[in-house]
Amino acid sequence: MLTAAAAESSKKVSRVWQKGSAYIPIGSSSSRSCRADSITDDLCSPSICHVLMLLISVAMFTSTLVLLQSLRTNQAVCFVPRFSKWRSSPSNPDLTLQDKLGEADELNAPNDKEWLLKQSEENGTASCHNARTTQAMLFGIDQPAWRGGNVRLQTNQNHQILLVSYTEDGSRRCSGGDFYETDLSGPSWKSRPTVKDLGDGSYLVDLKVDSRQTGLYSLKVVLLFDNLHGLDVNPEPWILAKEVVQLKLEFIDELKSSLWSDLQLCNKDDFRHGSWRGRWTRAKANESCTADDEGRFKCLNPGEECEPPWCEGPVGSLESNGWVYSAHCAFRIFTQQEAWTCLSDRWLFFWGDSNHQDTIRNLLNFVLGRQDSNLGRTFESTFSNPRNSSQFLKITSYFNGHFTESDNNLGLASLADSDYRHRLSSYFLPTNPSVPDAVILNSGLHDGKPWTNLTHYVHGARRASSFWGNLWRASRAGSSARPKMLFRTTVAPAGEFRNKPANPQKMEVYNTILGELLVSEFGPSNLQVVDAYDMTFPWHFDNQCSDGGHYGRPPALNSWLGIRTGHHYFVDVMLAHVLLNALCPLQQIA
Repeated sequence: MLTAAAAESSKKVSRVWQKGSAYIPIGSSSSRSCRADSITDDLCSPSICHVLMLLISVAMFTSTLVLLQSLRTNQAVCFVPRFSKWRSSPSNPDLTLQDKLGEADELNAPNDKEWLLKQSEENGTASCHNARTTQAMLFGIDQPAWRGGNVRLQTNQNHQILLVSYTEDGSRRCSGGDFYETDLSGPSWKSRPTVKDLGDGSYLVDLKVDSRQTGLYSLKVVLLFDNLHGLDVNPEPWILAKEVVQLKLEFIDELKSSLWSDLQLCNKDDFRHGSWRGRWTRAKANESCTADDEGRFKCLNPGEECEPPWCEGPVGSLESNGWVYSAHCAFRIFTQQEAWTCLSDRWLFFWGDSNHQDTIRNLLNFVLGRQDSNLGRTFESTFSNPRNSSQFLKITSYFNGHFTESDNNLGLASLADSDYRHRLSSYFLPTNPSVPDAVILNSGLHDGKPWTNLTHYVHGARRASSFWGNLWRASRAGSSARPKMLFRTTVAPAGEFRNKPANPQKMEVYNTILGELLVSEFGPSNLQVVDAYDMTFPWHFDNQCSDGGHYGRPPALNSWLGIRTGHHYFVDVMLAHVLLNALCPLQQIA
């Protein structure tokens, strides 16, 4: 509301500028000079015009100050309508977004290993820890959401909203540990808005969209587990999988700028990031495309080029109908020749779960132009370029689900077997004529069952990190001959697998812990990270792209898990290209 003085000044100014036969909008070209046919001569003197303009400026400035003060004291809060019965007041200052922003340190950083351990150890020490989360409230979203309307947000800006957990009787949860799955989807955008656990039953959610992607979006939030139950050995009885938020958002561009206009192709330093915050976008699509007789989605011309800045290269070769992933940097989609230039005469060593098996096959078939199908969980083979027989690639892959290839559910614990450790060590002896050029490490899906609690897992992860660190240091006396080390995080389990021992909450925590320990073991300059968890999460809500634990199963037209038109495999093909970006930055193959 305007002050009395400002209001009176505004009225005077309004009367003056409307005097005469025509209304002259302030700021229009016609307001720059006085017109004799509409305004009296004495009013047109320069001194009076200057005074009038000064009065207008004062009135507008006063109005702006009053409006800003009003916004600070009356923060817009959104309740999903079905939550309005709860007794907690939206005006309660301890629930305001502004206060939370002031309380939390480094809100944009993910929760680290020490924070996760502390939260796990404290869980159950207070009586309120036993209260289950049943619903959630959002704070910081504008009022149109109350009425089921679209919320309008500016592109190119970080929008932070607060998600607060409540029990069945309407009380606030006293601690963190709830696992909220978030999904922000538009016609040509899919991402996972990051969720920061503040440790007191509230969670900070980040939303941001590039100005090239204006339009209507859906924000979905699903409460998968509460109170760290996803970390249980048997989490299935605790599964909630309850959609607590569904909002329509309209992202608009009034600033006419681009948040990622300077998105550059990834270089070596870009793979030091431990936790990515990427998105899938597409600029081109064939809406009528379906799987062919082989189950392949050849929707675009294989040579169809990426649209900057999201990627570079033939996006059509992903067979993704235009979808491509980018993070803090953009990725090169390699041609067959570029990929062979990158990998020729090199030796790659993979250690991890059966997702490696899929990625290797997709690398060979979709990127390197081969036709290979029978790859075991553990194998070693040399592959040649079908277009140039002088180019070879050697691949060794070791399954870590169990020290026996046919068994499962040990993960990092497979290293407890001395014979298994000896077989792995034999590839990195300093007396060997050569050692692998690069090692791609992964563990997670088979770690869901063997660890009884988080502390137990940390001990196993520390032993595994030390084992690989010792092999790496002993492999050669000179650091230049040591293998390039790469950690690939575990994928987000999909569909009904979200309630299994290896579930999204547990995999995110395990990825964080193992990643930190590996960085500590090798040093940030000697370890590269590829975040497959962030890449797969936007597609993990159903089985369109995954059978639950794998995102790269071979194309097939047969139905699976309710999908009758062929499953998508492009997420893992994209992962193969991201690995190539880490192994061979573009400047090395130019």
